[in-house]
Amino acid sequence: MSSVFLQSYLQTTPGAIFVPQNSDDLQILLEAYLLDKAVYEIGYELNNRPDWVVIPIRGIKHILKSA
Repeated sequence: MSSVFLQSYLQTTPGAIFVPQNSDDLQILLEAYLLDKAVYEIGYELNNRPDWVVIPIRGIKHILKSA
């Protein structure tokens, strides 16, 4: 679903100054956003559901491996 959303978003915003035109720059931006969200989720899970903290940690590992 996220892939469909991103493709539609990029098709709707061609040439927009807030979307990197270079695909490498766009990839870096998306990975930075995902890492930021995952780090936030670690804090949330530690405070609310410590047993679930492994989920955002796995996400971070996946992002870092694919980078």
